Amino acid sequence: MAVSYFACIAIATFPAILSVSSAIPGFLGDPLEHLWIMRWYERSLIQNHSPFFCDGLNAPSGVPLGLFPTMHLQTLGYLVLSELGANDYVCFNAIWFFAFVSTGLGSFTLAWWTVRGFWPAWLAGLGTMLSGPMFMHAHGHLETMQLGFLPLFLIGWIRFVDHPSSVRMSLAAILYLAQVAAAPYYAVLAVFPASWYVFWSMSSPSRQVRLAFLRGRLAWLLAYTLVVLPGLVLIFSPQIWASSHGFEMVRTRWEFNQYRAPIWSTFVPSPMHNFNPYLRTVFPGAGSMENVIEGSSYLGVVTLGLLAYALFGRVRFPKSSFWWSGLALMIVLSWGAHTSLGATRLDLPSGWLYRIFPPFRLIRCPTRFNLFAAVFASVPAAAAVDHLLKAWKHPIKRFAFVVAATGIMFADLAMIPFPVAAIPPMPPVYGELVAQNLATRIVDSPIMGSDTGQFYSALWGYWQSIHNAKTTAGYPGLVNLPFVTEIVPTAPFWEKRLADPHFLKDPGSEQFGLVRASDAHDYGWLFLKAHKFDYIFLHRGEGCDPRYETGTNRLALLFREARIRVSCALFRNTYPKPSEPSRTPAWTRTRSPSCVPG
Repeated sequence: MAVSYFACIAIATFPAILSVSSAIPGFLGDPLEHLWIMRWYERSLIQNHSPFFCDGLNAPSGVPLGLFPTMHLQTLGYLVLSELGANDYVCFNAIWFFAFVSTGLGSFTLAWWTVRGFWPAWLAGLGTMLSGPMFMHAHGHLETMQLGFLPLFLIGWIRFVDHPSSVRMSLAAILYLAQVAAAPYYAVLAVFPASWYVFWSMSSPSRQVRLAFLRGRLAWLLAYTLVVLPGLVLIFSPQIWASSHGFEMVRTRWEFNQYRAPIWSTFVPSPMHNFNPYLRTVFPGAGSMENVIEGSSYLGVVTLGLLAYALFGRVRFPKSSFWWSGLALMIVLSWGAHTSLGATRLDLPSGWLYRIFPPFRLIRCPTRFNLFAAVFASVPAAAAVDHLLKAWKHPIKRFAFVVAATGIMFADLAMIPFPVAAIPPMPPVYGELVAQNLATRIVDSPIMGSDTGQFYSALWGYWQSIHNAKTTAGYPGLVNLPFVTEIVPTAPFWEKRLADPHFLKDPGSEQFGLVRASDAHDYGWLFLKAHKFDYIFLHRGEGCDPRYETGTNRLALLFREARIRVSCALFRNTYPKPSEPSRTPAWTRTRSPSCVPG
Protein backbone atom coordinates (compact mmCIF):
# COMPACT_ATOMS: atom_id res chain seq x y z
CA MET A 1 0.00 0.00 0.00
CA ALA A 2 2.71 2.46 0.94
CA VAL A 3 4.66 1.69 -2.22
CA SER A 4 1.60 2.10 -4.44
CA TYR A 5 0.69 5.46 -2.90
CA PHE A 6 4.29 6.65 -3.05
CA ALA A 7 4.44 5.77 -6.75
CA CYS A 8 1.19 7.68 -7.33
CA ILE A 9 2.30 10.82 -5.55
CA ALA A 10 5.73 10.70 -7.22
CA ILE A 11 3.95 10.77 -10.58
CA ALA A 12 1.38 13.40 -9.56
CA THR A 13 4.10 15.79 -8.31
CA PHE A 14 6.72 15.08 -10.97
CA PRO A 15 9.54 16.20 -11.17
CA ALA A 16 9.78 16.77 -7.40
CA ILE A 17 11.00 13.19 -6.99
CA LEU A 18 14.05 13.98 -9.13
CA SER A 19 15.27 16.81 -6.90
CA VAL A 20 14.94 15.33 -3.41
CA SER A 21 18.58 16.16 -2.66
CA SER A 22 18.75 19.57 -4.33
CA ALA A 23 15.42 21.43 -4.06
CA ILE A 24 12.38 22.07 -1.89
CA PRO A 25 8.96 21.15 -3.35
CA GLY A 26 6.58 24.09 -3.49
CA PHE A 27 7.40 27.74 -2.89
CA LEU A 28 10.11 29.03 -0.59
CA GLY A 29 8.86 30.96 2.41
CA ASP A 30 7.20 28.88 5.11
CA PRO A 31 9.47 25.87 4.34
CA LEU A 32 12.47 27.97 5.35
CA GLU A 33 10.76 28.78 8.64
CA HIS A 34 10.00 25.08 9.13
CA LEU A 35 13.60 24.10 8.48
CA TRP A 36 14.79 26.70 10.98
CA ILE A 37 12.48 25.23 13.65
CA MET A 38 13.77 21.70 13.10
CA ARG A 39 17.38 22.85 13.04
CA TRP A 40 16.81 24.88 16.24
CA TYR A 41 15.53 21.81 18.08
CA GLU A 42 18.54 19.83 16.86
CA ARG A 43 20.94 22.55 17.95
CA SER A 44 19.26 22.81 21.36
CA LEU A 45 19.65 19.06 21.90
CA ILE A 46 23.30 19.07 20.83
CA GLN A 47 24.20 22.09 22.98
CA ASN A 48 21.98 20.93 25.85
CA HIS A 49 20.07 24.18 26.34
CA SER A 50 16.41 25.11 26.53
CA PRO A 51 14.77 25.49 23.11
CA PHE A 52 12.07 27.84 24.39
CA PHE A 53 13.83 31.11 23.54
CA CYS A 54 16.21 32.04 20.72
CA ASP A 55 18.22 35.25 20.95
CA GLY A 56 19.64 34.67 17.47
CA LEU A 57 16.55 35.88 15.58
CA ASN A 58 14.79 39.26 15.76
CA ALA A 59 17.83 40.75 17.49
CA PRO A 60 18.22 42.45 19.84
CA SER A 61 14.90 41.36 21.42
CA GLY A 62 15.07 37.67 20.45
CA VAL A 63 12.04 35.47 19.85
CA PRO A 64 10.37 32.67 21.85
CA LEU A 65 9.79 29.34 20.12
CA GLY A 66 6.13 29.63 21.13
CA LEU A 67 5.54 32.12 18.31
CA PHE A 68 6.43 29.43 15.76
CA PRO A 69 4.19 26.47 14.84
CA THR A 70 4.79 23.28 16.79
CA MET A 71 6.39 20.67 14.54
CA HIS A 72 7.28 17.83 16.90
CA LEU A 73 6.39 15.03 14.49
CA GLN A 74 8.37 16.61 11.66
CA THR A 75 11.28 17.38 13.99
CA LEU A 76 11.46 13.74 15.07
CA GLY A 77 11.78 12.70 11.43
CA TYR A 78 14.35 15.42 10.80
CA LEU A 79 16.49 14.34 13.77
CA VAL A 80 16.50 10.72 12.63
CA LEU A 81 17.29 11.53 9.01
CA SER A 82 19.96 14.13 9.77
CA GLU A 83 21.62 11.67 12.15
CA LEU A 84 21.86 9.31 9.18
CA GLY A 85 23.67 11.99 7.19
CA ALA A 86 20.80 13.42 5.13
CA ASN A 87 21.00 17.09 4.18
CA ASP A 88 18.15 19.57 4.68
CA TYR A 89 16.74 18.91 1.20
CA VAL A 90 16.53 15.16 1.74
CA CYS A 91 15.03 15.60 5.21
CA PHE A 92 12.39 18.03 3.99
CA ASN A 93 11.44 15.91 0.97
CA ALA A 94 11.23 12.72 3.03
CA ILE A 95 8.85 14.39 5.51
CA TRP A 96 6.90 15.93 2.63
CA PHE A 97 6.37 12.62 0.81
CA PHE A 98 5.58 10.93 4.12
CA ALA A 99 2.70 13.39 4.60
CA PHE A 100 1.10 12.31 1.32
CA VAL A 101 1.64 8.58 1.79
CA SER A 102 0.50 8.56 5.44
CA THR A 103 -2.62 10.55 4.49
CA GLY A 104 -3.41 8.01 1.78
CA LEU A 105 -2.81 5.08 4.13
CA GLY A 106 -4.86 6.63 6.93
CA SER A 107 -7.80 7.37 4.62
CA PHE A 108 -7.54 3.87 3.12
CA THR A 109 -7.74 2.41 6.62
CA LEU A 110 -10.78 4.53 7.49
CA ALA A 111 -12.58 3.62 4.26
CA TRP A 112 -11.72 -0.09 4.57
CA TRP A 113 -12.87 -0.12 8.20
CA THR A 114 -16.24 1.18 6.99
CA VAL A 115 -16.92 -0.73 3.76
CA ARG A 116 -14.46 -3.66 4.04
CA GLY A 117 -13.51 -3.47 0.37
CA PHE A 118 -9.92 -3.19 -0.87
CA TRP A 119 -10.33 -1.34 -4.17
CA PRO A 120 -13.03 1.05 -2.88
CA ALA A 121 -10.76 1.91 0.06
CA TRP A 122 -7.71 2.25 -2.21
CA LEU A 123 -9.49 4.72 -4.51
CA ALA A 124 -10.84 6.63 -1.51
CA GLY A 125 -7.35 6.93 -0.01
CA LEU A 126 -5.96 8.07 -3.36
CA GLY A 127 -8.70 10.70 -3.67
CA THR A 128 -7.88 12.12 -0.25
CA MET A 129 -4.14 12.10 -0.95
CA LEU A 130 -4.58 13.93 -4.27
CA SER A 131 -7.36 16.26 -3.11
CA GLY A 132 -7.12 19.99 -3.68
CA PRO A 133 -6.56 20.93 -0.01
CA MET A 134 -3.66 18.47 0.29
CA PHE A 135 -1.98 19.74 -2.88
CA MET A 136 -2.53 23.38 -1.97
CA HIS A 137 -0.89 23.00 1.44
CA ALA A 138 1.88 20.92 -0.14
CA HIS A 139 3.13 24.14 -1.74
CA GLY A 140 4.56 25.32 1.56
CA HIS A 141 2.76 24.09 4.70
CA LEU A 142 4.77 21.13 5.92
CA GLU A 143 2.81 21.02 9.17
CA THR A 144 -0.84 21.14 8.05
CA MET A 145 -0.36 18.60 5.26
CA GLN A 146 0.51 15.94 7.90
CA LEU A 147 -3.01 14.53 7.96
CA GLY A 148 -2.32 10.80 8.29
CA PHE A 149 -3.29 10.41 11.93
CA LEU A 150 -6.71 12.07 11.58
CA PRO A 151 -8.49 9.10 9.91
CA LEU A 152 -6.95 6.77 12.48
CA PHE A 153 -8.08 9.07 15.29
CA LEU A 154 -11.64 9.02 13.92
CA ILE A 155 -11.62 5.22 14.01
CA GLY A 156 -10.21 5.17 17.53
CA TRP A 157 -12.65 7.83 18.74
CA ILE A 158 -15.72 6.10 17.28
CA ARG A 159 -14.72 2.78 18.80
CA PHE A 160 -14.10 4.46 22.16
CA VAL A 161 -17.42 6.33 22.22
CA ASP A 162 -19.38 3.28 21.07
CA HIS A 163 -17.88 0.87 23.61
CA PRO A 164 -15.70 2.68 26.17
CA SER A 165 -12.74 0.90 27.71
CA SER A 166 -9.39 1.98 29.09
CA VAL A 167 -7.54 0.49 26.11
CA ARG A 168 -9.74 2.25 23.55
CA MET A 169 -9.56 5.50 25.50
CA SER A 170 -5.75 5.35 25.57
CA LEU A 171 -5.57 4.57 21.85
CA ALA A 172 -7.87 7.47 20.95
CA ALA A 173 -5.82 9.82 23.15
CA ILE A 174 -2.52 8.70 21.58
CA LEU A 175 -3.84 9.16 18.04
CA TYR A 176 -5.22 12.62 18.87
CA LEU A 177 -1.92 13.75 20.41
CA ALA A 178 0.01 12.33 17.45
CA GLN A 179 -2.11 14.42 15.09
CA VAL A 180 -1.70 17.54 17.24
CA ALA A 181 2.07 16.95 17.38
CA ALA A 182 2.11 17.41 13.61
CA ALA A 183 0.26 20.74 13.54
CA PRO A 184 -1.12 22.94 16.34
CA TYR A 185 -4.25 23.72 14.31
CA TYR A 186 -5.55 20.19 14.79
CA ALA A 187 -5.74 20.60 18.55
CA VAL A 188 -8.77 22.83 17.93
CA LEU A 189 -10.06 21.53 14.60
CA ALA A 190 -10.16 17.87 15.67
CA VAL A 191 -12.50 18.75 18.53
CA PHE A 192 -15.35 19.34 16.07
CA PRO A 193 -15.63 15.92 14.39
CA ALA A 194 -15.10 14.26 17.78
CA SER A 195 -17.81 16.36 19.44
CA TRP A 196 -20.12 15.92 16.49
CA TYR A 197 -19.93 12.12 16.81
CA VAL A 198 -20.96 12.35 20.46
CA PHE A 199 -23.95 14.56 19.57
CA TRP A 200 -24.84 12.31 16.63
CA SER A 201 -24.77 9.26 18.91
CA MET A 202 -27.25 11.00 21.19
CA SER A 203 -29.70 11.74 18.38
CA SER A 204 -32.26 9.16 19.47
CA PRO A 205 -35.80 10.60 19.74
CA SER A 206 -36.11 8.94 23.14
CA ARG A 207 -35.02 11.18 25.99
CA GLN A 208 -34.34 8.16 28.20
CA VAL A 209 -32.03 6.65 25.60
CA ARG A 210 -30.12 9.92 25.29
CA LEU A 211 -29.73 10.25 29.06
CA ALA A 212 -28.63 6.62 29.39
CA PHE A 213 -26.02 7.12 26.67
CA LEU A 214 -24.73 10.27 28.32
CA ARG A 215 -24.57 8.71 31.80
CA GLY A 216 -22.62 5.78 30.41
CA ARG A 217 -20.03 8.00 28.69
CA LEU A 218 -19.73 11.14 30.79
CA ALA A 219 -17.15 9.70 33.18
CA TRP A 220 -15.21 8.21 30.28
CA LEU A 221 -15.16 11.49 28.38
CA LEU A 222 -13.91 13.28 31.49
CA ALA A 223 -11.21 10.64 31.94
CA TYR A 224 -10.20 11.06 28.28
CA THR A 225 -9.84 14.81 28.81
CA LEU A 226 -7.65 14.26 31.87
CA VAL A 227 -5.48 11.81 29.93
CA VAL A 228 -5.07 14.19 26.97
CA LEU A 229 -4.32 17.38 28.94
CA PRO A 230 -0.76 16.45 30.07
CA GLY A 231 0.11 15.58 26.49
CA LEU A 232 -1.22 18.91 25.25
CA VAL A 233 0.77 20.73 27.94
CA LEU A 234 3.92 18.97 26.74
CA ILE A 235 3.23 19.63 23.05
CA PHE A 236 2.40 23.28 23.64
CA SER A 237 5.08 23.87 26.28
CA PRO A 238 6.83 26.47 24.04
CA GLN A 239 3.57 28.43 23.79
CA ILE A 240 2.96 28.11 27.53
CA TRP A 241 6.51 29.31 28.23
CA ALA A 242 6.09 32.31 25.93
CA SER A 243 2.73 33.25 27.41
CA SER A 244 4.03 32.95 30.97
CA HIS A 245 6.91 35.28 30.06
CA GLY A 246 4.66 38.05 28.77
CA PHE A 247 4.58 37.28 25.04
CA GLU A 248 1.11 37.64 23.56
CA MET A 249 -0.28 34.96 21.23
CA VAL A 250 -1.84 37.49 18.87
CA ARG A 251 -4.44 36.38 16.32
CA THR A 252 -6.60 39.22 15.04
CA ARG A 253 -10.23 38.94 14.00
CA TRP A 254 -9.24 40.58 10.73
CA GLU A 255 -7.04 37.60 9.84
CA PHE A 256 -9.79 35.16 10.79
CA ASN A 257 -12.25 37.00 8.55
CA GLN A 258 -9.80 37.16 5.67
CA TYR A 259 -9.08 33.44 5.33
CA ARG A 260 -12.23 31.84 4.01
CA ALA A 261 -12.98 29.35 1.27
CA PRO A 262 -15.58 30.45 -1.29
CA ILE A 263 -18.76 28.38 -1.12
CA TRP A 264 -18.20 27.06 -4.63
CA SER A 265 -14.53 26.13 -4.03
CA THR A 266 -15.37 22.55 -2.99
CA PHE A 267 -16.92 21.86 -6.37
CA VAL A 268 -14.89 24.04 -8.76
CA PRO A 269 -11.21 23.44 -9.65
CA SER A 270 -8.86 26.20 -8.59
CA PRO A 271 -6.76 28.19 -11.10
CA MET A 272 -3.90 25.78 -10.37
CA HIS A 273 -5.89 22.68 -11.39
CA ASN A 274 -5.84 21.18 -14.86
CA PHE A 275 -9.59 21.29 -15.54
CA ASN A 276 -9.96 24.96 -14.61
CA PRO A 277 -9.19 26.39 -18.10
CA TYR A 278 -11.92 24.24 -19.65
CA LEU A 279 -14.41 25.37 -17.06
CA ARG A 280 -13.56 29.02 -17.60
CA THR A 281 -14.44 28.76 -21.28
CA VAL A 282 -18.02 28.09 -20.15
CA PHE A 283 -18.05 30.20 -16.97
CA PRO A 284 -15.58 33.13 -17.30
CA GLY A 285 -13.93 33.90 -13.99
CA ALA A 286 -14.77 30.52 -12.45
CA GLY A 287 -12.20 29.33 -9.95
CA SER A 288 -10.63 32.73 -9.28
CA MET A 289 -10.03 33.39 -5.61
CA GLU A 290 -8.11 35.81 -3.44
CA ASN A 291 -5.96 33.20 -1.67
CA VAL A 292 -5.67 30.04 -3.76
CA ILE A 293 -3.50 28.10 -1.28
CA GLU A 294 -5.85 28.51 1.67
CA GLY A 295 -9.10 28.95 -0.24
CA SER A 296 -9.18 25.97 -2.60
CA SER A 297 -11.30 23.09 -1.24
CA TYR A 298 -11.70 21.22 -4.55
CA LEU A 299 -12.21 17.48 -3.97
CA GLY A 300 -11.83 16.38 -7.59
CA VAL A 301 -14.35 15.37 -10.24
CA VAL A 302 -14.09 11.65 -9.40
CA THR A 303 -14.70 12.13 -5.68
CA LEU A 304 -17.54 14.58 -6.36
CA GLY A 305 -19.10 12.15 -8.83
CA LEU A 306 -18.89 9.31 -6.33
CA LEU A 307 -20.40 11.49 -3.61
CA ALA A 308 -23.29 12.39 -5.92
CA TYR A 309 -23.82 8.71 -6.77
CA ALA A 310 -23.83 7.71 -3.10
CA LEU A 311 -26.15 10.57 -2.13
CA PHE A 312 -28.76 10.36 -4.88
CA GLY A 313 -28.48 6.59 -5.17
CA ARG A 314 -29.04 6.29 -1.43
CA VAL A 315 -26.10 3.96 -1.00
CA ARG A 316 -26.14 2.40 2.45
CA PHE A 317 -23.06 2.06 4.62
CA PRO A 318 -22.42 2.01 8.40
CA LYS A 319 -23.10 5.28 10.23
CA SER A 320 -23.89 6.95 6.90
CA SER A 321 -25.77 9.89 8.44
CA PHE A 322 -22.75 10.72 10.62
CA TRP A 323 -20.35 10.75 7.67
CA TRP A 324 -22.69 12.82 5.52
CA SER A 325 -23.48 15.32 8.27
CA GLY A 326 -19.82 15.47 9.31
CA LEU A 327 -18.77 16.16 5.71
CA ALA A 328 -21.34 18.97 5.47
CA LEU A 329 -20.15 20.40 8.80
CA MET A 330 -16.49 20.44 7.72
CA ILE A 331 -17.36 22.12 4.40
CA VAL A 332 -19.54 24.79 6.02
CA LEU A 333 -16.92 25.59 8.68
CA SER A 334 -14.28 25.98 5.93
CA TRP A 335 -16.34 28.81 4.43
CA GLY A 336 -15.02 31.10 7.14
CA ALA A 337 -16.66 33.77 9.23
CA HIS A 338 -18.94 35.32 6.61
CA THR A 339 -19.97 35.40 2.99
CA SER A 340 -21.60 37.98 0.76
CA LEU A 341 -24.95 37.75 -0.95
CA GLY A 342 -24.93 40.73 -3.25
CA ALA A 343 -24.37 43.74 -1.01
CA THR A 344 -25.48 41.82 2.08
CA ARG A 345 -22.93 40.26 4.41
CA LEU A 346 -24.05 37.00 6.01
CA ASP A 347 -22.39 35.62 9.14
CA LEU A 348 -21.54 31.92 8.98
CA PRO A 349 -21.07 29.25 11.69
CA SER A 350 -17.30 29.84 11.94
CA GLY A 351 -18.03 33.45 12.83
CA TRP A 352 -20.52 32.38 15.48
CA LEU A 353 -18.01 29.94 16.97
CA TYR A 354 -15.34 32.65 17.08
CA ARG A 355 -17.55 34.60 19.47
CA ILE A 356 -18.71 31.76 21.73
CA PHE A 357 -15.82 29.24 21.63
CA PRO A 358 -12.59 30.90 22.93
CA PRO A 359 -10.15 28.23 21.57
CA PHE A 360 -11.39 29.14 18.08
CA ARG A 361 -9.68 32.52 18.49
CA LEU A 362 -6.29 30.78 18.51
CA ILE A 363 -6.54 29.99 14.80
CA ARG A 364 -6.59 32.36 11.86
CA CYS A 365 -7.54 30.07 8.94
CA PRO A 366 -10.90 28.30 9.35
CA THR A 367 -10.47 27.32 5.71
CA ARG A 368 -8.30 24.42 6.89
CA PHE A 369 -11.43 22.50 7.77
CA ASN A 370 -11.36 21.62 4.06
CA LEU A 371 -8.58 19.12 4.86
CA PHE A 372 -10.97 17.39 7.26
CA ALA A 373 -13.68 17.49 4.57
CA ALA A 374 -11.38 15.54 2.24
CA VAL A 375 -10.99 12.84 4.89
CA PHE A 376 -14.74 12.67 5.59
CA ALA A 377 -15.46 12.44 1.85
CA SER A 378 -13.37 9.26 1.59
CA VAL A 379 -16.02 7.16 3.40
CA PRO A 380 -19.12 7.82 1.21
CA ALA A 381 -16.85 7.80 -1.86
CA ALA A 382 -15.59 4.33 -0.92
CA ALA A 383 -19.18 3.18 -0.31
CA ALA A 384 -20.13 4.38 -3.79
CA VAL A 385 -17.25 2.48 -5.40
CA ASP A 386 -18.12 -0.62 -3.40
CA HIS A 387 -21.72 -0.41 -4.56
CA LEU A 388 -20.68 -0.04 -8.20
CA LEU A 389 -18.17 -2.87 -8.13
CA LYS A 390 -20.68 -5.25 -6.53
CA ALA A 391 -23.15 -4.43 -9.29
CA TRP A 392 -20.65 -5.49 -11.92
CA LYS A 393 -19.97 -9.20 -11.76
CA HIS A 394 -17.40 -9.28 -14.55
CA PRO A 395 -13.84 -8.66 -13.23
CA ILE A 396 -12.81 -6.83 -16.42
CA LYS A 397 -15.48 -4.19 -15.83
CA ARG A 398 -14.33 -3.73 -12.26
CA PHE A 399 -10.71 -3.42 -13.29
CA ALA A 400 -11.59 -0.97 -16.09
CA PHE A 401 -13.53 1.21 -13.64
CA VAL A 402 -10.67 1.37 -11.14
CA VAL A 403 -8.16 2.20 -13.90
CA ALA A 404 -10.45 4.84 -15.43
CA ALA A 405 -11.18 6.47 -12.08
CA THR A 406 -7.46 6.56 -11.25
CA GLY A 407 -6.61 8.07 -14.63
CA ILE A 408 -9.25 10.80 -14.30
CA MET A 409 -8.00 11.61 -10.80
CA PHE A 410 -4.50 12.13 -12.16
CA ALA A 411 -5.71 14.19 -15.11
CA ASP A 412 -7.81 16.36 -12.81
CA LEU A 413 -5.74 16.72 -9.63
CA ALA A 414 -2.08 16.08 -10.50
CA MET A 415 0.13 19.15 -10.83
CA ILE A 416 2.84 18.35 -13.34
CA PRO A 417 5.35 19.90 -13.28
CA PHE A 418 5.15 20.54 -9.55
CA PRO A 419 7.15 23.64 -8.56
CA VAL A 420 10.49 23.10 -6.85
CA ALA A 421 12.94 25.69 -5.52
CA ALA A 422 16.58 25.56 -4.48
CA ILE A 423 17.48 27.43 -1.29
CA PRO A 424 19.99 30.20 -2.10
CA PRO A 425 23.26 29.24 -0.40
CA MET A 426 24.41 31.46 2.43
CA PRO A 427 27.04 33.99 1.31
CA PRO A 428 30.37 32.89 2.78
CA VAL A 429 30.96 36.34 4.28
CA TYR A 430 28.55 35.45 7.10
CA GLY A 431 30.72 32.55 8.17
CA GLU A 432 33.91 34.56 7.81
CA LEU A 433 32.68 37.33 10.07
CA VAL A 434 31.20 35.00 12.67
CA ALA A 435 34.45 33.03 12.79
CA GLN A 436 36.18 36.20 13.99
CA ASN A 437 33.63 36.75 16.78
CA LEU A 438 31.02 34.21 17.84
CA ALA A 439 28.95 36.99 19.46
CA THR A 440 28.50 38.87 16.17
CA ARG A 441 25.23 40.79 15.88
CA ILE A 442 23.97 41.64 12.39
CA VAL A 443 21.43 43.98 10.84
CA ASP A 444 19.93 42.22 7.81
CA SER A 445 18.47 45.18 5.96
CA PRO A 446 15.69 45.80 5.16
CA ILE A 447 14.35 44.93 8.62
CA MET A 448 10.97 43.32 8.04
CA GLY A 449 7.88 43.46 10.22
CA SER A 450 5.54 40.53 10.68
CA ASP A 451 3.07 41.47 7.96
CA THR A 452 5.42 41.73 4.96
CA GLY A 453 8.72 40.41 3.71
CA GLN A 454 7.98 36.86 4.77
CA PHE A 455 10.28 35.26 2.22
CA TYR A 456 13.32 37.42 2.94
CA SER A 457 12.96 37.24 6.72
CA ALA A 458 12.57 33.46 6.49
CA LEU A 459 15.58 33.06 4.17
CA TRP A 460 17.91 35.22 6.26
CA GLY A 461 16.56 33.49 9.36
CA TYR A 462 17.38 30.10 7.85
CA TRP A 463 20.90 31.31 7.17
CA GLN A 464 21.11 32.20 10.85
CA SER A 465 20.74 28.51 11.70
CA ILE A 466 23.96 27.99 9.73
CA HIS A 467 26.12 30.94 10.80
CA ASN A 468 24.61 31.11 14.36
CA ALA A 469 25.15 34.85 14.74
CA LYS A 470 22.43 37.16 16.04
CA THR A 471 20.37 38.82 13.31
CA THR A 472 17.37 41.08 12.95
CA ALA A 473 15.90 38.55 10.49
CA GLY A 474 13.51 35.72 11.27
CA TYR A 475 9.89 35.01 10.47
CA PRO A 476 7.78 33.61 13.35
CA GLY A 477 4.22 32.57 12.64
CA LEU A 478 2.85 34.93 15.30
CA VAL A 479 3.66 38.59 15.81
CA ASN A 480 6.74 39.16 17.98
CA LEU A 481 5.37 42.30 19.66
CA PRO A 482 8.55 43.44 21.49
CA PHE A 483 10.43 43.34 18.19
CA VAL A 484 7.82 44.92 15.91
CA THR A 485 6.84 47.67 18.35
CA GLU A 486 10.16 48.61 19.95
CA ILE A 487 12.85 47.78 17.36
CA VAL A 488 11.38 47.75 13.85
CA PRO A 489 9.70 51.19 13.64
CA THR A 490 12.67 52.93 15.27
CA ALA A 491 15.23 51.42 12.87
CA PRO A 492 16.67 53.40 9.97
CA PHE A 493 16.60 50.08 8.08
CA TRP A 494 12.85 49.49 8.41
CA GLU A 495 11.38 48.21 5.14
CA LYS A 496 8.57 50.79 5.09
CA ARG A 497 11.13 53.54 5.55
CA LEU A 498 13.29 52.20 2.70
CA ALA A 499 10.23 51.96 0.42
CA ASP A 500 9.45 55.65 0.98
CA PRO A 501 10.83 57.58 -2.04
CA HIS A 502 11.40 60.62 0.18
CA PHE A 503 13.54 58.75 2.72
CA LEU A 504 17.02 60.31 3.12
CA LYS A 505 16.37 62.99 0.54
CA ASP A 506 17.38 65.36 3.32
CA PRO A 507 19.54 63.20 5.66
CA GLY A 508 20.00 66.10 8.03
CA SER A 509 16.30 66.29 8.92
CA GLU A 510 14.64 62.88 9.20
CA GLN A 511 11.97 61.54 11.55
CA PHE A 512 12.45 58.23 13.36
CA GLY A 513 9.43 57.40 15.48
CA LEU A 514 8.96 60.29 17.89
CA VAL A 515 12.37 61.74 17.04
CA ARG A 516 11.88 64.63 14.62
CA ALA A 517 14.36 66.69 12.60
CA SER A 518 17.13 64.25 13.40
CA ASP A 519 20.39 63.82 11.51
CA ALA A 520 20.04 60.38 9.91
CA HIS A 521 23.78 59.69 10.08
CA ASP A 522 23.99 60.37 13.81
CA TYR A 523 20.74 58.58 14.55
CA GLY A 524 21.81 55.55 12.50
CA TRP A 525 25.10 55.16 14.36
CA LEU A 526 23.30 55.68 17.68
CA PHE A 527 20.84 52.90 16.79
CA LEU A 528 23.72 50.53 15.95
CA LYS A 529 25.64 51.44 19.09
CA ALA A 530 22.66 51.21 21.45
CA HIS A 531 21.69 47.74 20.21
CA LYS A 532 25.32 46.56 19.88
CA PHE A 533 25.16 45.69 16.17
CA ASP A 534 28.51 44.84 14.57
CA TYR A 535 27.64 44.66 10.87
CA ILE A 536 25.05 45.90 8.41
CA PHE A 537 24.15 43.67 5.48
CA LEU A 538 22.41 45.73 2.82
CA HIS A 539 20.51 43.27 0.62
CA ARG A 540 19.91 45.02 -2.67
CA GLY A 541 19.78 44.58 -6.42
CA GLU A 542 17.80 41.64 -7.74
CA GLY A 543 18.29 39.83 -4.43
CA CYS A 544 15.66 41.96 -2.72
CA ASP A 545 12.39 43.69 -3.48
CA PRO A 546 13.04 46.55 -5.94
CA ARG A 547 10.87 48.84 -3.80
CA TYR A 548 13.77 49.10 -1.35
CA GLU A 549 16.47 49.77 -3.95
CA THR A 550 16.53 53.57 -3.72
CA GLY A 551 16.41 53.65 0.07
CA THR A 552 19.11 50.97 0.37
CA ASN A 553 21.44 52.80 -1.99
CA ARG A 554 20.99 55.98 0.07
CA LEU A 555 21.79 54.00 3.22
CA ALA A 556 24.98 52.74 1.58
CA LEU A 557 26.04 56.35 1.03
CA LEU A 558 25.02 57.29 4.55
CA PHE A 559 27.28 54.59 6.02
CA ARG A 560 30.12 55.00 3.55
CA GLU A 561 32.47 55.49 6.52
CA ALA A 562 32.12 51.80 7.34
CA ARG A 563 35.55 50.32 7.91
CA ILE A 564 35.36 47.47 5.38
CA ARG A 565 33.40 46.42 2.32
CA VAL A 566 32.88 42.79 1.52
CA SER A 567 31.41 40.82 -1.35
CA CYS A 568 28.31 38.71 -0.94
CA ALA A 569 26.30 36.52 -3.29
CA LEU A 570 23.15 37.85 -4.90
CA PHE A 571 20.27 35.92 -6.39
CA ARG A 572 17.43 36.83 -8.69
CA ASN A 573 14.06 36.34 -7.04
CA THR A 574 11.27 34.93 -9.21
CA TYR A 575 9.11 33.95 -6.27
CA PRO A 576 5.57 33.48 -7.69
CA LYS A 577 2.74 35.74 -6.63
CA PRO A 578 -0.35 34.01 -5.16
CA SER A 579 -2.48 35.29 -8.02
CA GLU A 580 0.02 34.06 -10.62
CA PRO A 581 1.15 30.56 -9.57
CA SER A 582 4.34 29.48 -11.22
CA ARG A 583 5.77 26.01 -11.71
CA THR A 584 9.32 27.05 -12.54
CA PRO A 585 12.39 26.95 -10.29
CA ALA A 586 12.26 29.95 -8.00
CA TRP A 587 15.91 30.98 -7.91
CA THR A 588 18.78 31.44 -10.33
CA ARG A 589 22.15 32.89 -9.46
CA THR A 590 23.36 36.11 -11.04
CA ARG A 591 26.12 38.53 -10.09
CA SER A 592 27.93 39.54 -6.87
CA PRO A 593 27.65 43.15 -5.66
CA SER A 594 28.95 44.83 -2.56
CA CYS A 595 27.58 44.42 0.94
CA VAL A 596 28.24 47.04 3.61
CA PRO A 597 29.07 46.10 7.20
CA GLY A 598 29.06 48.94 9.67
